[in-house]
Amino acid sequence: MKLTEKDKADLLALDVPPEDFQQISEAAQLKYTKYAVYAKGAEKGKHISRDEAIRLLGRKEWLSGLSRSAFHFTACRDTLDGASFVLFDSHKLFAD
Repeated sequence: MKLTEKDKADLLALDVPPEDFQQISEAAQLKYTKYAVYAKGAEKGKHISRDEAIRLLGRKEWLSGLSRSAFHFTACRDTLDGASFVLFDSHKLFAD
């Protein structure tokens, strides 16, 4: 998945420098980042697709989590309804 021009504008608004876009774009690929959703307070979550993560978070919040995970292995963001959170796991980005 490549970042759109709107994605890049949204990342700039989050103070993400343009030189980070390439690594974030790589992290957006399904082979590098996996997603799981956890109900708040739950010990176990369930794996979800990238599209489901975007639906639960909204695209801007998904970009925020992805940009963090792309440089720090993992990140999490609260869902739009506040009842759960999505875990981003990009550790495979660092294994290749």
